[in-house]
Amino acid sequence: MQLSEAYERLEWDTPLTFERAGMRGAAARGHGLRHLGTSAHMLIELYLDMERAARVIGVRAPGTEFVVVCKDVAAGRYLRRWLETVHTTLNLDVDPRRVRFLPIDANMDRLRGLRWYSWAVFCDHAVKDDDQDRNVGPYRLVRTLERHGDWWAALDRDGKRVCKLTDQGKRELADAATCPLTIREGTRIPKATYPAYQGLDDLNRCMLLRESFKR
Repeated sequence: MQLSEAYERLEWDTPLTFERAGMRGAAARGHGLRHLGTSAHMLIELYLDMERAARVIGVRAPGTEFVVVCKDVAAGRYLRRWLETVHTTLNLDVDPRRVRFLPIDANMDRLRGLRWYSWAVFCDHAVKDDDQDRNVGPYRLVRTLERHGDWWAALDRDGKRVCKLTDQGKRELADAATCPLTIREGTRIPKATYPAYQGLDDLNRCMLLRESFKR
């Protein structure tokens, strides 16, 4: 299922339409733009990745659990309810129970013995709000970055080019990402998918760096 179809079946505005409407409403109220659809978009990308992983490597393969780093337990409960809503509507062959919502202040002893692939680690935008701007507009759609000389091609999950970026633009986008990003430095360097959050040493020790949907 493509991202546009998922939004259509959910009867939600596409991310850019939703954001533009929010900007108009915020301007009318005299408020700044904040948090417009970022969490919802992250969860849809997560859900579609779960379905793709199930097809490619199997739902019960070790390491196919997904992680969403969130701000606290209450945020995790909120996001889980939204994920259940997505699942009820899209009804793909995935199990939402295979997603762990991990508060940044969680007891990391609970992670002992667990392993995740880097492409299965997502992050709610609220975790990063204090440090940098969010990715907004078409930038939130980027899932792959490919180097072409002195610039980067930014592609969405379906391989469509979103924009071109400088090295600085690429770094800024990657720092603010809420979904894993696949990065290809050049034709001679293998692609790798980096997690959306790398701020917890204990979590990093549990991760295996892999290209998306590869063991």
